[in-house]
Amino acid sequence: SPPPPSPPPPSPPPPSPPPATASVGATYALSGYTEVTFAAAERASFVAALAKLLVLSPTACRVTQVVNQYATGRRRLTQVVGVDVKFVVDVLNVAVATSVGLQLDAFGSASSAVLVTELQSSGLTGVTGVTLIKGAATNAPPPPSPPPPGPPPPSPPPPSPPPPSPPPATASVGATYALSGYTEVTFAAAERASFVAA
Repeated sequence: SPPPPSPPPPSPPPPSPPPATASVGATYALSGYTEVTFAAAERASFVAALAKLLVLSPTACRVTQVVNQYATGRRRLTQVVGVDVKFVVDVLNVAVATSVGLQLDAFGSASSAVLVTELQSSGLTGVTGVTLIKGAATNAPPPPSPPPPGPPPPSPPPPSPPPPSPPPATASVGATYALSGYTEVTFAAAERASFVAA
């Protein structure tokens, strides 16, 4: 019988999303919680609800600070009425950041009921209201720095030194020959040159 067919190869993992290059920060006041009761689990629920409404991955949202919010008036300074939750959302680029910022502002004002409902569905059952304390602000990275200048071209090598001159003569040798067949008159300049060359 023929061998059983091989199982199909596993599907390749989905491509990783491109890295975030901008972020949006804002602060919401949440009624019904304090710094103590808004702990790690509540922060995770807040992030999950926010990510769902923004259609983003929960890993793109993070709570950066939680501070008690006190009632106004001299006699109520010790009465905690909620918490200010400061958070940041990482996004792909500045254009996306602008869009997300508008949504964040709306969730803290005109559309706060939508956010409250989502927060309660995510586990923050104690939330009774959401108020935008600090509007969305986009943080974009600085433009990339220009590459550093390259090293200067190498200097040309110095010219070769001229060959050394022969050392000057420091001694001479003299001698006297008696040549037959010539007189002072006939042993003139040409004959002297021929003698020296020989």
